[in-house]
Amino acid sequence: MHPGISPQEVFVKGSEMWGAMVDEVKFVWQEAARTAMADYKKKGAVRSVASL
Repeated sequence: MHPGISPQEVFVKGSEMWGAMVDEVKFVWQEAARTAMADYKKKGAVRSVASL
């Protein structure tokens, strides 16, 4: 976090930025999230505490 900025302020700013993005730019981020989630699931989403 950034000193002097609350988590709520970060969330609000992120929401504003997301809302201002055009669909083509959002698509890039959404596709990256889909790919990352697929990789995460492929590697195994659940790990034991002992393996950390």
